[in-house]
Amino acid sequence: MKLWIFWPILISTFLSAQTFNIYFQLLEEGRIQEVKDQLPELKSKYPYEPAIPYLQALMDDDGYSAIIQFRQFIEKFPDSEYTDDAEMKIGEYMYARGLYSQATQQIKKIPLNYKNSNHLKRSVDLLVSSFKATGEIDSAKYYVSRIKSQNSELRVDHYGLDLK
Repeated sequence: MKLWIFWPILISTFLSAQTFNIYFQLLEEGRIQEVKDQLPELKSKYPYEPAIPYLQALMDDDGYSAIIQFRQFIEKFPDSEYTDDAEMKIGEYMYARGLYSQATQQIKKIPLNYKNSNHLKRSVDLLVSSFKATGEIDSAKYYVSRIKSQNSELRVDHYGLDLK
């Protein structure tokens, strides 16, 4: 099979990934309106790109509405490179709202289901904090031990849990 046949697809995929990285950077810089202004063009240019609904959810300033959008995103794009990000956003929202039991259910998905996620350390940090907030230290120990066994490089000694 000749690689040159797939070359346009590979270039298109690379260029769209680069395009969306720019918009994620703009959001990180707080330049939300610039991204909102470009959204209609992006939708037209990349109608099936998962980054677009993810961007929309990130820009929603109503937390509850954003959570609904993140959940819809996860359901529609379970294999997207942004799915673990959406899962983490939901967990962070629940944690920030003080919904610690719900946060633990959500946050533990990251280290258990997305082993290569760049949110691994943060998710374990929030998971332990959520379990501690609800007094579920044994559950914290169980999950940290389980996660550590799957991710040997993960440092867990700073949680103050007696993992035997």
